[in-house]
Amino acid sequence: MAVPFQRGGNRGYVNADEINLECKASGRRLIVSSLQTFDEWSVAYVSVPASFCASEVSLIAVSNAAAPDSYLGIATPFEVSRATYLANSGFGVKQMIVAATMLVLLVIFFASHVIVAGFRKDVDAFGAGMIGVGIAGMIVFSAAAINPVLARATGVAILASSIWLCAWGFAKGDLRTVWNQHRTALTLWLAAAMCLTSFVAGIDNGGGRWAVNAMFSPLSWSTDNENPIVFAQALAHSYGPMLAGPWFLDDRTPLLTVLLIIPQTLFIEPIAELVGSDFVYNADGIAGIAILTMWIPVVAWFATKIEVRHRTFFVALVLLSPFALFNTLYIWGKMLGAGYILLAVGLMLSVPVDPDRPRSNLSLIPSALALSYLAHSGNAIAAIAFLIVFFPVLRVRDWRILLVGTLLALAVMAPWQIWTTFVQPHGNALTRFQLANDVGFDHRAKSVLTSMLETLRATGWGKWFQMKRFSFHLLGDVPGNVVLYRPIDNRSPSWLGNQRAKDFAVLARTVGIPMLGVLPALVAWIRGKADPLVTRLIWCGFLGIVAMTLLIIQIAVVHHMAYGSVILLAIAGSMYLANRASVWPKALFIAYCLYGGITWIVDPITHADHLHVAPLIYCALWGIVGAYAAMCLPACKVNHQRLWETSRGAYA
Repeated sequence: MAVPFQRGGNRGYVNADEINLECKASGRRLIVSSLQTFDEWSVAYVSVPASFCASEVSLIAVSNAAAPDSYLGIATPFEVSRATYLANSGFGVKQMIVAATMLVLLVIFFASHVIVAGFRKDVDAFGAGMIGVGIAGMIVFSAAAINPVLARATGVAILASSIWLCAWGFAKGDLRTVWNQHRTALTLWLAAAMCLTSFVAGIDNGGGRWAVNAMFSPLSWSTDNENPIVFAQALAHSYGPMLAGPWFLDDRTPLLTVLLIIPQTLFIEPIAELVGSDFVYNADGIAGIAILTMWIPVVAWFATKIEVRHRTFFVALVLLSPFALFNTLYIWGKMLGAGYILLAVGLMLSVPVDPDRPRSNLSLIPSALALSYLAHSGNAIAAIAFLIVFFPVLRVRDWRILLVGTLLALAVMAPWQIWTTFVQPHGNALTRFQLANDVGFDHRAKSVLTSMLETLRATGWGKWFQMKRFSFHLLGDVPGNVVLYRPIDNRSPSWLGNQRAKDFAVLARTVGIPMLGVLPALVAWIRGKADPLVTRLIWCGFLGIVAMTLLIIQIAVVHHMAYGSVILLAIAGSMYLANRASVWPKALFIAYCLYGGITWIVDPITHADHLHVAPLIYCALWGIVGAYAAMCLPACKVNHQRLWETSRGAYA
């Protein structure tokens, strides 16, 4: 059966809202859903065991109103087929969606390399492929801006042309070389997507597309992950004002939304014709996990560009953290943008140190930075920090290559700039919220700068300094002394739940053990014994974080930061720790994994409404596949130390 509901009360609190089926004869109860939907409607799919009740059953819903504006709503339950139930709440169809999405993305990845290799053979195949995936999304967006039918047709055309290009490339033998070179990183991508999808399917709280919002309660989050899904459906089906409640499409940058349109058109909507339209939204959330995990093979590829003593340990340090887990499962574009920032750094390391060889990979960097912004606008700050810190690596003779790359990046950005200027102007709610603490739904035409100046004048310098002092304190608040409120709430009676909220919000906690490597790396830099790449990554990360903290009016919790800056700190700290010959980093990491496993895996499992064992077993098996792939990563063949030395001489 299916039970439509809306639920405002926070899950994980005493006297939270309840939705249950109750057997009239025995009084036995079966939970329908404990999920919080922030007063938005969702559908819980329930399979009632035959042994549950031999008599009539009542649906009991009790609102305890955790907040004055929180409500519990129930619409008429209705019968659904077993196929509909399994598609929306089962495991097999979700795995199929992930596999199909991965296949489409990989076909575009390889086709992009074929196109680029036709112009320059020395361009990094992995970088070209990842940028090609992002460009494919923006091509779909350009078509959607003209007509929704054209958007759907463009997705089909991109796949068909990509398949033809791949067939041609493999026939020539070019793509076999690319596959052999990057199969380990791409296998890790598949394993991560399957593992995380299995984990979500195993913990059933009756949430459907809202499943991840409250999976880690009392840490919860509201509609940010719903908007890309809603807008992907709207862009592909209705031309006109693009709205999700009060939100405009261009209140957020569009890359995740437009990438969702491709699997949505190709196979999600055809399946929905058989099992119901609600499946589109649930399946888009699953396809979103496959798209967001793109940052994971970037980490693996980056590991082959650097010299570390323990390569597998480096990858594990970066990937196994609350920062990686929550932000990859939650369908917003932040980690996608972080992946493109890291891709830009890796492309910088891919340029040859020989001054006589062409440095064609530099042409891809502007597009990587543009796509990081199109995934999440906060990465504009991370991109500026990247350009400042890595500028000395450039040479005067690189200007032609960079000009070509900049023109390509401008072409990638152009559809979005046209949309925000002519089609739907004044999409500035989130920018205004960050800079002026005002979403401005009722005065969008008002200048953001004007709102910002008005807020600063009303705040005053004294209060502004006090707010910034509090923000910087919160970024390093390892004990978690600061009280956080909705939707990041650490006031529940659950100690482990409160730790999840702090792990999510506090910078010094969210990336885990790698933060312990950042401070010693800075000490090594002061002593003149630091790896120059580690030092540059730290300064790049800190520059972006400090700039964002000073710029915004909001409290500086992690989700307000540029994720490109956060991931560079995680990379730098992991590089430092993975280069230690001693065992203490590994011992600390094992202890931290024990803490993280209990806090982020075991505790949510024990609080699930309905636990499905088979997906959790598959989750473990795919985790083993991912671990094996990480152990098989090839070693670095380029001495990045020489890059800095050569660049310093050329720059001087």
